[in-house]
Amino acid sequence: MIAPDYPGFGHSGVPDRADFGYTFDHLADVIDRPGVDEIMLDLLYDIRNNVPTFDAMQQFVRVRRPPTLVATGANDEIFPEPVVRQILADHPAAEYHALDTGHFALEDGGAEIDGLMRDFLHEFSRRPEQLRKSRGARRYLGRVAAWFRSPDW
Repeated sequence: MIAPDYPGFGHSGVPDRADFGYTFDHLADVIDRPGVDEIMLDLLYDIRNNVPTFDAMQQFVRVRRPPTLVATGANDEIFPEPVVRQILADHPAAEYHALDTGHFALEDGGAEIDGLMRDFLHEFSRRPEQLRKSRGARRYLGRVAAWFRSPDW
């Protein structure tokens, strides 16, 4: 999931919740930084690639049906839940959760999403028939399964 706080902000970590809010109070300070205007123009220009990219992703999901977990905000105004739910038409076996959040589902429902991801990976790592379908998935999920068997889990 990618939901940048501000375009061009360059923040790679998650700020402490007490010190940060999703407001636009300081957006002018961020946009006025050198080079951000070019970044914004590049982002706007690249929007034209969204439709072909989404079409390719939809085709991949429809044909390959990879193990899929979707956790979305039921009240998301950017990606409305009924639109996101359409993945089930292409991949009925996808695990789908509409959470009581808005666009920033990870911010508002992080603990719940963490649990969903852990459960999904734990269950998937126990299904060897799924692992046989993809060498890449087999390597990756082998590491995930080892992590679940570790004392840290």
